[in-house]
Amino acid sequence: MWAAHRAATGYNAAMRASELGNPAAVIGTQVRPAVEAINFLLEGGALARDRSIALVKELTPPSLEQTRLREMRNALIATAWKKSADTHRDSLVAAEQALRAAWLTKSVEAAEKAPGLVPKGWTYSRKVEAVAANGEVHALQCDTKPDIEGCRKTIGAFAGAAAGIGLGFQNYSDVKKADVQKKLQTAQNDLTLV
Repeated sequence: MWAAHRAATGYNAAMRASELGNPAAVIGTQVRPAVEAINFLLEGGALARDRSIALVKELTPPSLEQTRLREMRNALIATAWKKSADTHRDSLVAAEQALRAAWLTKSVEAAEKAPGLVPKGWTYSRKVEAVAANGEVHALQCDTKPDIEGCRKTIGAFAGAAAGIGLGFQNYSDVKKADVQKKLQTAQNDLTLV
């Protein structure tokens, strides 16, 4: 079936392209068409109407199994949220960092629905990035308006991110432990000044 082929090749192309290039281009040219093809198969009723699919589950190719298609869609959505969040990675605006933290959290939620395709390490690393981005939000807010509660939230988020990274052996996040510890120390110093 052409839609299954389009979904499978689109998935493979999007996963390869997600490591390269412009996030907006990857989402628009790779991820969106693959998700549309999968949605056509699942919600459009194409799988239900296809008479070429075997009635015996063991004879059905993996690319036409509903559970596999849902996992592919969720893996693509997780990639899209991650790529969107990366556009604000180096932002010094609290609202953009808050948006980044929210998008990383959505990436984690989608990735957890695709356990067969998205490694646990990737999902966990996005959680660490979301916690670190949350720390950035509170740190940027404390820079403009010092506040004891905000400093405590900053310290908690950066301490959580540092603990999440651990020894760093399976840390696939964009967050470096040395950077997080430096920001944690700065937040602790700010708390003593407030």
